[in-house]
Amino acid sequence: MPGGTLDRRDSELVILRVAWNCRCRYEWGQHVIIGLQAGLRAEDIARIAHEPDAAGWEKHQLALMRATDELYLHKQITETTWRQLSEHYGPDQLIEIGMLAGHYEMLAGLINSVELPLEAYAETALAQAEIHGN
Repeated sequence: MPGGTLDRRDSELVILRVAWNCRCRYEWGQHVIIGLQAGLRAEDIARIAHEPDAAGWEKHQLALMRATDELYLHKQITETTWRQLSEHYGPDQLIEIGMLAGHYEMLAGLINSVELPLEAYAETALAQAEIHGN
């Protein structure tokens, strides 16, 4: 995760969208904290819970949301979304986006299966995060 070439905020958007899609509370709670530390705004995190085309995303962020959803729902990024991503990201980063989404989807499945609870400090941080009013 920390060794990738994507902007940290972009990585966190992908991870958070995966966590939301998979309903993985552990992944969501941890990455709300990490995302805020990486510079995501509370309103960006709150927007993740809406449809991928929700108003407020920058063009490349919208493409990230679509790509993450397409991989989750159809196991393939469409040609249109791939083109949109390639307007902002290089070839290595395009592969990284797919690998990141796939890895965190697999991880969410395992975490959900073993019912890993969110740590108390993360529960507190999540409850205090200003993401709930949007």
